[in-house]
Amino acid sequence: MGTTMCPCRKRKGDDTSQISVSMEYKKGDMDPNTAICLEACIDCITDAVKAGNGEEGLLRIPGNNLQWRAILREILLNPTRAKDYLKEADIHDTCSIMKQLLRDIQGQSGSILTNDGYNMFENAKDVNELRLLVFKLPERNRIILHKLSAMCRVVCADKKSRMTPSACATVLIPNIVSSNGNPEEVLKRYANPKNKVLFTNMLEVQDEIFGPLPEYSTSRPSGTPDL
Repeated sequence: MGTTMCPCRKRKGDDTSQISVSMEYKKGDMDPNTAICLEACIDCITDAVKAGNGEEGLLRIPGNNLQWRAILREILLNPTRAKDYLKEADIHDTCSIMKQLLRDIQGQSGSILTNDGYNMFENAKDVNELRLLVFKLPERNRIILHKLSAMCRVVCADKKSRMTPSACATVLIPNIVSSNGNPEEVLKRYANPKNKVLFTNMLEVQDEIFGPLPEYSTSRPSGTPDL
């Protein structure tokens, strides 16, 4: 399974002079309750797939609309109990909830990549630039993006799910890209082949971009200062 963004494989060191990162996009931190619920979804999907409960087209097939929306309302009212609700939910319902929460971020900070940061990600030339941009994200956004990438790796490794990094990128792009409140902008960015390449490569070289998974969560901030 190859990649069309070969420069991502290159490491050039941490020369920040090669990229101009606006500190403005730090203000796009997502709502804490949204982050807690999103993390619960991602963790439950990851655990279910690891336990052998993956299904074909896992991220593509929607859940029961009435059912997952009812669960979503409950976990937003009780975010600290989100995992308790989701452990009992159908895995497709959990996937639908996760995608809806990712779309909800567009009304909060523009997208998980933030409004101001999105174009910088879109124009990143290599893995070094992507890594720098990831660590400029607000902490909650960074943790969720990292865990989302790690979840996709687990799904792609699962034979039942029959998903590739490219397929995961195709499913997730409409839920991740910034829309600036404009649905037509989502369609435009979804159709942009650069975005599929960007997210596919972000999944394929995630260790180089993110490093090891954090031992803390969105509900227990690390206290690590933003770079």
